[in-house]
Amino acid sequence: MAADTVVAKGTSIMEPLKGLLVSYFMPESCYDTFFLDFNFLDVPCLKILLSKGLGIGIILGSVMVKLPQIMKLMGAKSAEGLSFNSVLLELLAITGTMAYSIANRFPFSAWGEALFLMLQTVAIGFLIQLYAGRTGRGLLFMAVYFGLLAAVLSPATPMSVVTTMQAANMPAIIVGRLIQAVTNFRNGHTGQLSAVSVFLLFAGSLARIFTSIQETGDKLMALTYVISSSCNGILALQVAGRVMRRKEKVRWWRELGSREQVRGRRELGSREQVRGRREQVRGSREQVRGSRKQGSREQVRGSREQGSREQVRGSREQVRGGREQGSREQVRGSREQGSREQGRGSREQVRGSREQVRGGREQGSREQVRGSREQVRGRREQGSKEQVRGSREQVRGSKEQGSREQVRGRREQ
Repeated sequence: MAADTVVAKGTSIMEPLKGLLVSYFMPESCYDTFFLDFNFLDVPCLKILLSKGLGIGIILGSVMVKLPQIMKLMGAKSAEGLSFNSVLLELLAITGTMAYSIANRFPFSAWGEALFLMLQTVAIGFLIQLYAGRTGRGLLFMAVYFGLLAAVLSPATPMSVVTTMQAANMPAIIVGRLIQAVTNFRNGHTGQLSAVSVFLLFAGSLARIFTSIQETGDKLMALTYVISSSCNGILALQVAGRVMRRKEKVRWWRELGSREQVRGRRELGSREQVRGRREQVRGSREQVRGSRKQGSREQVRGSREQGSREQVRGSREQVRGGREQGSREQVRGSREQGSREQGRGSREQVRGSREQVRGGREQGSREQVRGSREQVRGRREQGSKEQVRGSREQVRGSKEQGSREQVRGRREQ
């Protein structure tokens, strides 16, 4: 029966992953409890599994925990707001924890993040010196540190020295974090300090309190992480306050900008309205002027047309009157002149006839009297014809003279 039980237990579906799970997450007894006995509520094994999981998670997170800080320094080309002394004290604490854990042969999940934090902290210290214009000091700092690290990790270093370094972690962490906090307070801002890195360090130190107690049982390491969590919490509060102040400033600026926009829109709208009203007034004035000009032009045109018509009519009436008056005067003149000429001619003829009669009587010849009579008749007929022709010529001359006077009068008008 026992053999059958062992065979049954060996046929777990998690058998291909047993080596990975036993090596990194749980002991073999907890593996049997979870995956062979299917007892997933065993408290001691749950604590071990949680501690191992948190430790591995912290190690994986430590690979990236200070990369945001490094990228921020490289992007800004400045290390403003970071204290090099604080970095040295933090590096001392990390090195002591790593050396103490290696000397006591603690599992890698209990201290592995110290290795990655050490490398990233050294890089930050070098960048602080580089952007301060002290590249030589930065290179010297890296050379000295790695030399001291090799000496501390060598078997020749006594255990008492390593323990002293671990004990010195607490004042080093306190002093280092307080230096950074005081620097932030004096500057009035956190400068190039990365909020992501600070919050990750705070969360990691809190988780390490549990993993240190669970995996190592070392009270000194647990106390170190308690103090580290407290100091990291101070920096986290400063960063959170900075974030909140930034949000308040952004809100204030947004509100101010919205108010200014509203004012600008109102002023712009009022200006546009005033301009529109002015344009309307100008347009109405232009319309009035145009209507006045057009009306005056129409009036002038009408008066000119009416005046020209009246003038034409008047000129026609004058022409007619002139013609009628001229013809009447010409007729009267021709009649008076004709009658006068006729009277004169008749008188002369009468006188001639009387002289001829007298001569004929005196000569006593009837033939002469007859001849004289015939002559008188011929002269009368010829005189009447000449008078008619003269009257016609006078009428024609008066008409031509009257038409010329009328043309001159029209031109002068």
